Amino acid sequence: IPVYKRPSGGQAVMLSPKSIVISVLLINTNLQKPKTIFINVNQIIIDSLKSLGIKELSMHGISDISIGDKKILGSAIYRKKEKIFYQSVLNFSDDPGIFEKYLKHPSKEPDYRKGRSHTEFVTSILENAKEGLTIQKIVETLEIFFSKSEPFA
Repeated sequence: IPVYKRPSGGQAVMLSPKSIVISVLLINTNLQKPKTIFINVNQIIIDSLKSLGIKELSMHGISDISIGDKKILGSAIYRKKEKIFYQSVLNFSDDPGIFEKYLKHPSKEPDYRKGRSHTEFVTSILENAKEGLTIQKIVETLEIFFSKSEPFA
């Protein structure tokens, strides 16, 4: 398994064909605080997923999106001069056991994790969605929501 170091903050992530990577490059953002960027971008993602019938979505920790108290998305920001690069990974259908196999328990964790293992802490969109939802449908919906949202329009 190839391992790469990312320039942004956060802990390790695992990417697979069963995950969706969401990347946003913001230029000349008047030096908005990272928390503001996380809130604004994650809200667009939450609204997109809600439109597809996903329920109990909320932000937890610094920048996670969860269904109930189980994580479905983690994100990080890389900042340089007048550019901010937001990147997140949305778990569409990976079994949380795979994270347990390849990732150590993080050295830092959000309060809502409460020491839980990856298997107990992570869920997937597919596990919580109506039958027939596909990665392609989520990607199309995200593209629509981002294209209609400031400052992305």
